[in-house]
Amino acid sequence: HNVLMAPVAVSLGVFLLSVLPNAARNGDLPAFHKLEDLVVDVRLPIVAEPGSGPQGSGVLINPSLLMRRRGPDGNWEAVIAARRHTLRAERALALHDGEMVTLLRETWYSEAVIGAFDVNRQAWDKWLAGGDPVDFPHLWPWTGLRTSRNELWQGLCVRERAMPENGTIIRVVVTGPEDPKVFGLPGAPQRVGIAFNSYQPQSDDGCASRGVVSRMYVSVDVDPEKPGRTAAAAWLRCGQEGRAEK
Repeated sequence: HNVLMAPVAVSLGVFLLSVLPNAARNGDLPAFHKLEDLVVDVRLPIVAEPGSGPQGSGVLINPSLLMRRRGPDGNWEAVIAARRHTLRAERALALHDGEMVTLLRETWYSEAVIGAFDVNRQAWDKWLAGGDPVDFPHLWPWTGLRTSRNELWQGLCVRERAMPENGTIIRVVVTGPEDPKVFGLPGAPQRVGIAFNSYQPQSDDGCASRGVVSRMYVSVDVDPEKPGRTAAAAWLRCGQEGRAEK
């Protein structure tokens, strides 16, 4: 019975992926919610400049915010990083090892966007007390991200799972970095560090020998005001090789 139910379960899963609610349709969530004294939930009014390709028109999710002081006057600056995400699910017949199979392909169009701006603390504090939100500048795609070989962060390894009992191949393709987290760097007022997870670039060390898993990477030479400036990322090796680190 389990074998007979597998095609139904997989097909249902693909259908549900195709009708998942758009992350931009959260208008029913309050823009401001006070949990307790000095603890509030606020909606970040962030938008990003359009990028190229399908990943350039997705929704912004999983933002990260760094507040820091800059300059001789100690003015506050906010640095923001977020992930722009679009999901597409497809189902088709394909030839695999000489046999026709059902190919279920999930494409995660993903890219990191970043930006920075000076903060008026008076306006910021009023916003966090329930006042009008502050104006956030547009974020820009982090196009300067490079691999350890100084190549563009693209052509990532593809995760694939075969289900021979019902002739199905599930293929997951992710086009770029996911969930960037920004952090400060002591003694580097113009730079920040960004940690993110991603499938490994094929150009770095191949895919098959170590398995295709989500890894944690870090770049410590990022200028948030110049997202096109080249900044290489290194694998953190914070987990067990061959297992997802996130």
